[in-house]
Amino acid sequence: MIVALPGVASADVGYATVGSSTSVSASASYQELSGAKTVLRTVAEFSNHKSSSVKLTRFRLCFSNTAVSGAWVLPRIEKGGGGAIAWEASQTTYVKSGSCTSWYTVNKTFSASPGKFLFVMNTKLGFINALMTSGFRR
Repeated sequence: MIVALPGVASADVGYATVGSSTSVSASASYQELSGAKTVLRTVAEFSNHKSSSVKLTRFRLCFSNTAVSGAWVLPRIEKGGGGAIAWEASQTTYVKSGSCTSWYTVNKTFSASPGKFLFVMNTKLGFINALMTSGFRR
């Protein structure tokens, strides 16, 4: 889901299924009318896999943009398919284009039936004042 992006030619939302994996990534991207492209990849690390829950231990964000050198990011995790905030970063951090940042430690257990959403990651990108969303299913 891309929110409030004037001048966007196309966008996609990344979804990933955790299953029994310990590391899963989901990417969201958009293409501006100018041709510039932004990709935000969320790599989540999991433990304590159970049939209807899993623990998100930490994650990192990888950012790339063909027109800017970096972006300020502020991630927020919402339970299920969205709604109640389960975790939010205490501050923004700058990520250079083409690199990742991984200071986020969450250590929260999320519950969901197989195939249902555990959580969605809404990350605010400061240079365009928009949200990019990646979702994680059980």
